[in-house]
Amino acid sequence: MKPVEEFLREVFEERERKAFEEYGDLLGPGPPEDIENVTNFAGFAVATTRTSLGGKAYMRHRYRLRSGGDTWTIYQISYQCGRCGGTGKKQDTSEDCARCLGAGWVLQRDPASL
Repeated sequence: MKPVEEFLREVFEERERKAFEEYGDLLGPGPPEDIENVTNFAGFAVATTRTSLGGKAYMRHRYRLRSGGDTWTIYQISYQCGRCGGTGKKQDTSEDCARCLGAGWVLQRDPASL
């Protein structure tokens, strides 16, 4: 089975190809989604990516993958909470963030949109 990093790069390339086919040059190439970290477990993996949005701004995603025969399947995608910056806490307090409920990550509602 191919490594998770290789699988994800292929997913990102396919996503770019589909966007180009649908929108052509209107969008231009998107910023690359760089793989920060991959942790493999028995039969599944968790990968974290980072996309630079210019300057100090960035977006992070967390992919949960299952092994399925000779390939991987993405079964859950989350993005880092923008309200708390991934800390899971309200700024300057110990209270849980209202957006992510203390998790630091928000479940992507429509994984196909990524």
